[in-house]
Amino acid sequence: IRELSSRFDIDGITLNFTRGLAYFPKNTKVDRHVILTDFVRQIRDVLDDQTRTGGRRLQLNAIVWPHLGQCNHYGADVATWIGDDLVDHLCPGNTHTSDPAMDHEAFSALCRQSQCKYFPMLQPTLWAGQDITLISPDHVRALAKGMYGGGADGISVFNWQFHWDIRGGRGPSGVT
Repeated sequence: IRELSSRFDIDGITLNFTRGLAYFPKNTKVDRHVILTDFVRQIRDVLDDQTRTGGRRLQLNAIVWPHLGQCNHYGADVATWIGDDLVDHLCPGNTHTSDPAMDHEAFSALCRQSQCKYFPMLQPTLWAGQDITLISPDHVRALAKGMYGGGADGISVFNWQFHWDIRGGRGPSGVT
């Protein structure tokens, strides 16, 4: 990250904490929250060092699980990251599906106490029992209404290649 931020004119870095379910062995005795927070703090420090050189703050964005309990379970101390001004944007969401049960107020309340912006993720598919289906325009409107009603500053999008792939006939099996 130090090399990337010093060699290229980037706006910032996004850390995706949803691409793996666990970052530590299941029965580990270490405090996961302390280790991940230290990791995020080190990245913030690197970006801040580069900010002093370049004159503008380089953004640190975090993609996290869609529920604070999940974040805590996997060691992501989102409240500390926000409270200590480590992240500029928080983007909670599932890995491929939009979650209509997200508690947007819980995340946005944390962000309102800081400079961090809350951008929940809109994903291209929905769970429907055992099936995964493409999100419809009606679903998009309903999800966006819930996100903004819960205090979102905006909406982030992720994994929309699945929507495009499915439309072109190259989507993952089981998705309609």
